[in-house]
Amino acid sequence: MAAKWLKVVFAIVAVLFIEETLRNAGRYGDYIGYTIAGNYVLNGENLYSHWLNTWPPVFSIFTVPIAIFDSIAPLLTRIVWQSLMLLACYGLWQEMARFFLAKRIGWSEKAEEDGCISIWTPWLMVSFLLSFKFLLDNSANLQVNVLMLFLALKSARLNQENKLLGASFLLGLSIALKVYTIFFLIWLLFQRQWRMSALTLVWIALISALCLPVFGLHQTLDYYKEWWTTIANAYPMLMHKNQSLLGAFWRFTVNEDPGIGFTLNVIDLSIDQSKKLFYLVVSLIALIPAWHWRTKIRDQHSSLWKNATAVILTLTPLLSPLSWKAYYVFLIPLIFWQLANWPTLEKGRRILFVVGTVLIWIGADAFVGPRISDISEAISIIPIGAILMVFSIKFKPVFVK
Repeated sequence: MAAKWLKVVFAIVAVLFIEETLRNAGRYGDYIGYTIAGNYVLNGENLYSHWLNTWPPVFSIFTVPIAIFDSIAPLLTRIVWQSLMLLACYGLWQEMARFFLAKRIGWSEKAEEDGCISIWTPWLMVSFLLSFKFLLDNSANLQVNVLMLFLALKSARLNQENKLLGASFLLGLSIALKVYTIFFLIWLLFQRQWRMSALTLVWIALISALCLPVFGLHQTLDYYKEWWTTIANAYPMLMHKNQSLLGAFWRFTVNEDPGIGFTLNVIDLSIDQSKKLFYLVVSLIALIPAWHWRTKIRDQHSSLWKNATAVILTLTPLLSPLSWKAYYVFLIPLIFWQLANWPTLEKGRRILFVVGTVLIWIGADAFVGPRISDISEAISIIPIGAILMVFSIKFKPVFVK
């Protein structure tokens, strides 16, 4: 069992996280965008006339209840919203335990006697402490990313149990609402899971079709066209706050100030040239895991499938064209799984994991101040750290023994 000091630290951080999450209900953060989108639906206004709405049209329909309750009792509605995010955090850890370990998390130190894993298990507490930064980023901005991660991981677990209808619905719902979990669908197609993939596509179509009775056919098509052309395919910003790999690549190859007072480019390319080079480099690197995972993995309870799932979820913030720091909440399953395997990890993989974790943490405002934090974001230490953590996973990269 854990040392007393670790229990104390874990308990303090957990209480602080709950307190901070509920206190942040006094703010609006990204939540204001949800209320705006919902009100635009209610008032028949153009969904994309406000710059905060960057989501697919059907997402705005789902925000209508938020807008209605917010107009009646705004503070109470935000408290309920934050409470739901806390429940999603708890559910996330339970789903990770069930997916990766086939166990539930128990509150007692004797939980292992009942076939559970105790919440006081040292590595489990460390997984929460290392994830605290991502959770706090989401809490501070009242974002929905934790819920999307929960839906994606629960879908993966249901798929693992061959409950395809529920699994495909949850994955289809997350893709229809926020799109960025589409990398998991691409993975399923790559693994030739045709039934799960087909059902997911059906659910995406059905959920998106909710726009038809609300907006009508022509307006729905116009909204999706506008979203696709002006938002989904728009060039992501080079500003330091964009922590996607594409944003990082642009900062190093395009002669433009990322908002820190100087440029970082080592070569001078146009945006189009840089984008093409980026896709070439990513495609070449992707050949490493693709080669090792080219054979269909039939056992979804195997370590190989679990390793792949952790990596695919981590690709969400890395490969999304526009990725805020809060998106890196999708790293949590990888953190959980690597710590669970820590005793058996080779030294090289441990080093990659530790260095990646340090890089992600040292750029926090609380440690280095806003100026240094902005510069660290500009040099992309968060995606670099995430990449190192990805390569700590066992898909046999050629340079790690």
